Amino acid sequence: MTKQVDVGIFFGESFYEVILTERHSDSIVFSGSFFNLKESYKTKLPKLLLSFENIKIENVYVSYRYLERIFKFKLGGSVAQIVTKDYEGWLSLHQQNKKESFFTLKAPPDLSSLDMVFSINEKINSDGSVQTPLSAEELNEIVADLKKKEAKRVCLNLVNSHKNPVHRDQIRTALVENQFEVFDACEVGGESDVTTWRTSLIEASLAGTFNEMKSEILESLQSVVAAENVKYVTNKAATSKCRNILSGLFALEDSFFDHAKTKFRLPDKFDVVHLGLENFSVWLNEDDFWQSPWGQTSIRAKKRIDLKVQPTNSFILNIFDEVEISSDEESFEPGPMCLGRGKTPCVYDVLNSENVTVELQKKIKDSFWALARLATGRHTQEKSFDEFRNVIWDRILVEASFLVSNETVVIYGDLPKSFETRAKSLMKAKNIVFISQKEFPKSWLALLRGRAEAN
Repeated sequence: MTKQVDVGIFFGESFYEVILTERHSDSIVFSGSFFNLKESYKTKLPKLLLSFENIKIENVYVSYRYLERIFKFKLGGSVAQIVTKDYEGWLSLHQQNKKESFFTLKAPPDLSSLDMVFSINEKINSDGSVQTPLSAEELNEIVADLKKKEAKRVCLNLVNSHKNPVHRDQIRTALVENQFEVFDACEVGGESDVTTWRTSLIEASLAGTFNEMKSEILESLQSVVAAENVKYVTNKAATSKCRNILSGLFALEDSFFDHAKTKFRLPDKFDVVHLGLENFSVWLNEDDFWQSPWGQTSIRAKKRIDLKVQPTNSFILNIFDEVEISSDEESFEPGPMCLGRGKTPCVYDVLNSENVTVELQKKIKDSFWALARLATGRHTQEKSFDEFRNVIWDRILVEASFLVSNETVVIYGDLPKSFETRAKSLMKAKNIVFISQKEFPKSWLALLRGRAEAN
């Protein structure tokens, strides 16, 4: 008898998860996670999904965090902006800088190049009346310049255009006729021009990578399921009408709060300490506007605060010649030592060394000791490793304790048993609930959210 199944897929930066469940019973047919650099989803997914006998895949629901890796680089590329004259620098003027210390600020990479910003002499007043009419001749000149710059996507950032769309509609028509993809800030919705412009520009900057990712996923699944049955889940808290490129980044947290409450009989209000393979963060059970690296956006989502310690942080000797966690996040390329890849341990390796083979554990400890023995303090190899692992746990738990506000705190991740004891000790004022990612995988959350949206 052929089983009808749905597939949930979650794409992180380096890992991806897959789950297959029967449509009518929700029983799990398969669940697993894979390291993309070792087993690329482009070849792994079709082989995996075609290996099951007597099943028919109805829908594939995709959730992703993959796009977050792009925030570390300069965005924009072939994205241009058409901006009301004299407002060209508005976004950069209102850009948010990250405070690194009392003495330094760290600015995120520019959202777009200045040579891709085109001012146009037009303006709508706050009451919707036309202050400066649009010139068709000037618009044609800008279109010609966009072609010379080989722009592909254009953001319309026009002051007060939501009060009167006359200029916006004219410009959009001209751009569409010339084969440009248009991102209209007015379609985003929001409380101010700055937040809607920023949201639209981030979406446009991510669109190329997002579309490339979608094409690759469709290509890898073409022998498994029809293209129209591959669906990308979104965040229900989002009230904007944008293309859900950004909204999809926050579907995971939203789905977790919805479904964990029922499955694990949690109270209405609880917070989450997420300790995943690629991210350590606190999820607060409250909706807020997403604070991007460049400032507030118009996207509403569950509030997520990344912790200072991250799984891909490496180790250094500080100015006092003591071992310290680096503030720089590395990538998992060629991979964590815990998976038998790489030669330099990161935070993830130290914290998960209990869960690997004795041989691999020795390699991790030896590599860590190569740095620790250079420290000025007197350490033994075994003691320094164990002590530092406890220091990392304590930093994570203490910071998380200050961030959570509800009495019940869910700690979500696959962690060694020794951590549970330490967590209960340091957060003894809280009602701690441990949920394993193997028990409640992110791919399942993607599937549950996708089904809910379909209904």
